[in-house]
Amino acid sequence: MAFCNKTRGTGKKPKTPSPMTTRVVLLFVVLVIVPFFIMAAFVVRIFRDYNITTLGTSAMDSMSSVGYQISGGLKSRMESSLFAYYNDVVELLSGEELTESEEKLIEKRLTSNVYSTDGVAAGAIIDRNGKVYGVGNYSGAVSFMEEHQEEVLAAGGRCCWYVMNKMYGRSERDRYILARSLNDEKMQHVGYLRHLLLRRGDTTGEILVNLVTTTQEEYDLTPLVEELLALELEGKIVGILHILND
Repeated sequence: MAFCNKTRGTGKKPKTPSPMTTRVVLLFVVLVIVPFFIMAAFVVRIFRDYNITTLGTSAMDSMSSVGYQISGGLKSRMESSLFAYYNDVVELLSGEELTESEEKLIEKRLTSNVYSTDGVAAGAIIDRNGKVYGVGNYSGAVSFMEEHQEEVLAAGGRCCWYVMNKMYGRSERDRYILARSLNDEKMQHVGYLRHLLLRRGDTTGEILVNLVTTTQEEYDLTPLVEELLALELEGKIVGILHILND
């Protein structure tokens, strides 16, 4: 026995998208969807580049600010270390033997300098006989610098920096020591070269060179003169002066 169920069909064909509908969809994709994703990608890229640029600029500004603060602090410390020349300390130390009042005056000048300079914890001056004039907890620094005395003297008055992380027993924090030799009054400035001054006449093109140095050292400047005269310049060197200024 077989069972057969016969139904009557509707006689309708499946609907297919009309050409007009396809065009509308394609136009929507091309004119709306694609531009939207392009615009989104463009906005994301601009936002990313802006953030990177902003972060980079901010980091550079922060680094520059820190650099200026550090260089300013170092310059301040180096300038403050010249106080001995401005307060007759070097002149007193240049004498053969100091009186008790002169020794007290040196200690007074040193104390005033240390406590008037921000961030300075201690200071000491060691004379030619090894006598120490100090203020603050300076003993550790003086002991630490014993092995560096020759190096400081050889620097000829230039500032020498050292790291000492055991001052005051606080090993977790670095402490810095600035040391320099105190020369006589005539050699209070550090180094040989002072200034190089150039003057040029707009009409004639003539150039005058002024080299300013100290008298701390003596050099044969003939090679320098020859090199200057051999330079190809917009004008002509008509004079080279060597001026001594301590």
